[in-house]
Amino acid sequence: MKLHDLEKTSFNDRYGSEIIQKTQSSIMGLKLQEIDWIVTHPNWITFAATVTFKDLTPMEGKDGMKKSALYEYNKRVLNKIRRRLSRSIWNWGSVMPVDYIAQYEYSESSIYKPIPKSRHHHVHGIFAIDKQLSERIFNSRSYLLDDRVFNDLQSIPTVRSFKIEPLILEESDNWYRYICKGKNPKEPM
Repeated sequence: MKLHDLEKTSFNDRYGSEIIQKTQSSIMGLKLQEIDWIVTHPNWITFAATVTFKDLTPMEGKDGMKKSALYEYNKRVLNKIRRRLSRSIWNWGSVMPVDYIAQYEYSESSIYKPIPKSRHHHVHGIFAIDKQLSERIFNSRSYLLDDRVFNDLQSIPTVRSFKIEPLILEESDNWYRYICKGKNPKEPM
């Protein structure tokens, strides 16, 4: 949000810069700035992912299903994509520099969307990959996931469904707000 985005009122003229500064320094504002930085990075292409799981076994301790879903997303789904980008584990940090933004959901509802009868554990995530390698996982001409990645992800027994597509700069803030759904961004994702 910029100062010129605010409505022209005497209050905004007087306090507008302070409003903008506080908005940008909030936790959500900082996360949105980070997302903007990731999406606009010249050497990366950013993807938004939603993965729905089935037959999960809860891990021990509090929030066992959440831990299990996040584990499946981070260690199985993202590793299949990393492996398609580079077979060497030592290169995974450079081919997928951002992979830590993920949010678990189970029974999320809002005023506009009631809790569905068939609820599934799922994870929304954002990850960035090296621009030169993007054609290995996503065909930009047909706007479809690469066949090998598609088949690899379908072969994971706990994955019910998935959708992975490039994240557009104009939609990145809305996507991040959607995956947070009013949750406190301080919570570990």
